[in-house]
Amino acid sequence: MARKRKKNMIDTAAGEAVRALADAAVAVAKLRNDIPDRELIDGITKDGSTRGDGLVVLNDLLDKLALSGRVYAQHDDVMITNEANTKFKLLAVDGRAEQKAGAALMNIVAGVQYRPNPSTGEIESWEFRIPDSICDQLFAMDRCMVNLPAVTTYATHSVFDADFRLHGPGYHADQKILVQGLDVHPNVAALPSVPRSAARTVPEAVDRLPHHLRRLLKDFDWAGPVDLTNTLGTLLMGLLMNHFVEDGHPAIFIRGNQPSIGKSLLAKAIGMIFDGRRVAAIKKSGDEEFDKLMCAMLKKRRRMVFLDNLRNQLDSERIEQMITSPTLLIRILGTNDFGEWPNDVLFVLTSNNLVAGRDLVSRNLVIDLYTEGDPKKRQAARKASKPLAYAALHRAEILGELAAMVLRWVDAGQPDGDLNTRFDRVSQVVGGILDVNGFPGFASNAEAAAVEMDDELQRVLELAEEIVAGKHGAEVMVQRGADASKAGHVASQWVAVFERLGLIDVRQQQDATAKSKSSRVGKLFSSYIDRRLTVDSGSQRHSVTIRKRSGSSGNKTFYFAEVEVIEDAAGGQAEGDAQHQAAAAAACSAAEVTAGVADAYTPTASAVHPAAGRDETSTPAAGSPKGWLRAAAAAANATAPTELNNDQ
Repeated sequence: MARKRKKNMIDTAAGEAVRALADAAVAVAKLRNDIPDRELIDGITKDGSTRGDGLVVLNDLLDKLALSGRVYAQHDDVMITNEANTKFKLLAVDGRAEQKAGAALMNIVAGVQYRPNPSTGEIESWEFRIPDSICDQLFAMDRCMVNLPAVTTYATHSVFDADFRLHGPGYHADQKILVQGLDVHPNVAALPSVPRSAARTVPEAVDRLPHHLRRLLKDFDWAGPVDLTNTLGTLLMGLLMNHFVEDGHPAIFIRGNQPSIGKSLLAKAIGMIFDGRRVAAIKKSGDEEFDKLMCAMLKKRRRMVFLDNLRNQLDSERIEQMITSPTLLIRILGTNDFGEWPNDVLFVLTSNNLVAGRDLVSRNLVIDLYTEGDPKKRQAARKASKPLAYAALHRAEILGELAAMVLRWVDAGQPDGDLNTRFDRVSQVVGGILDVNGFPGFASNAEAAAVEMDDELQRVLELAEEIVAGKHGAEVMVQRGADASKAGHVASQWVAVFERLGLIDVRQQQDATAKSKSSRVGKLFSSYIDRRLTVDSGSQRHSVTIRKRSGSSGNKTFYFAEVEVIEDAAGGQAEGDAQHQAAAAAACSAAEVTAGVADAYTPTASAVHPAAGRDETSTPAAGSPKGWLRAAAAAANATAPTELNNDQ
């Protein structure tokens, strides 16, 4: 007789009721704890295999991620944001899945298997994270970077797009901008009126700053108004960094005339405004260690690299390459492959006496701090004002003032600033914004700073001093206008001098032939031909110009110096230098004319700013002497023949 089969609970009304109660309990728990629903995929197994066509399953998974509104492709990386859009985590770098990528995806999608319970016969669902092997396949798919929403600009504050319209937190698909962080609210009406002339002293320049920027920057010891202007320019570069990736942007060199003057504190305050977090100082290390650190920072989207208290010479080719390159090529941690990131990173370096290669010194923006006597007296004022804490507490307001300066420039018709740097876009935009807001002269100290920091040039100036002093014979020095038909030495006669002065690296040239050394001398001389150098000898100042001539047979080249006295012991002006003194004097007047650009800004009484998407009410536009004179001299150099001075 057949045994009667026991009825399974799943087939009873009680079973249905139990399942309904269980489902209700899950729903209540999700609501109570604000747990979002996630997508389930049943075509994947825990060991990474797929049921049916694997590409179909992967494409289904990719579509779910693309529609989630939380997964984005930025350059060669894939990132996932949290639900509040306040932070992100990388899922893949250069097509390689990051560790625990599947766990991060559990916020959006999970694998699921359905199987019967042997006791009850009820079909149960078992969820699991997406296996690592599936993540590897997914992020290596050709369609992955194409199908996901693209991000070209990521920032932790509101961003100006290419048309200088301001975009707040969230993803802006039309501009491919992702903002996680502060919503900046600019108010042009709150900006101070623009004076008719340039500030000639540091206190005068500080007084024309908006409220929060003045509170942040007032207690630093600026060498001159140009250094305060360059600091404002640095902050504007940070706000507008997405505009300066393709064409490049300068590194920031903060220098002091002595220790404990506030260089590191200023750099950290800039980092707080720029990056929204305390920026850790990096001590110079080997290139391999620096690459590892850079990779980790780029993966976290840290946007400021702070190299603190560099000593003497920046002799790392790797660091110089990164600073000057529009693209950062970094070895990916744990692999032999390289990742490529656009250079939207601000490099900030501090030093008291840094020298560097010519290519690097021409690609930086210099901020000088200067104080006489014991710096601890001024240190007390900075400690009391706590600029770093103030930057953290009032970051939104400070960015709002900077954004308002941008909008004032937009209202004025976006006039270009002077081209004082090698980066035309930075000079035009940042310099123009500063001009309109009453801070002319952005980067006007670039030429003078380059002279001080160019290691090779300093050695050439030393050579010029020796020539003027007669240490290399009368035949290598001729007075201006005198017969030079027999002047000079051939390159081989200069080799020993170049080695002694360090113009030829003896260590690297140990096995070099005499011919190759002579070639190096000729190459270096060629970069200074017809350039005017200024050196002091005894009680006189001389103009020294490197010249060359061909020998009678035309096979040899002779190098010599043309010398002219431009200032005597009493400080009197020599006739040949009159045009340079006149140009320097004219530079002061030119600076006032530059400041007059601000007068062109005449907004309506109630102006609407479509760039900010808000109604704003605008009002009409209404240091140390050493720093001002330095800026004037730099401006003079732009109109006078090239003159390089070792007396800075």
